[in-house]
Amino acid sequence: MKLFKRKTTTILGTIGWWEKNRIVYNIYMLFIGFLSFFIGYITIPLIYILIGLTLNIIFTFSWIGELIFIRHFKSRKLTLKYTRFFIFIFYGFSTLSVLSYSFLPELLDWSIDLWLK
Repeated sequence: MKLFKRKTTTILGTIGWWEKNRIVYNIYMLFIGFLSFFIGYITIPLIYILIGLTLNIIFTFSWIGELIFIRHFKSRKLTLKYTRFFIFIFYGFSTLSVLSYSFLPELLDWSIDLWLK
């Protein structure tokens, strides 16, 4: 995808790239949130707002972490590779977090029923 490609590893370029991807990330997570809201067992909108705020705070630590740790690699190519890999991992982590949290009450209920029988 052209959106996930980047050409620069400067400080402002790094922050700009992450913040540009935050827009796509929030649209994606809005879709996942609506999906889990309608098929999940938790239908309290405040919970989803708190999950969204928490995931956005973690997203901010992504570019801070890149500037502190990954940027110090000597190879520009390696820096770009790890950043792209990390954002895809973060998308997967966020999706699993929201979907698993929305099904957590049902899983607990199922496991308690299984344990008591």
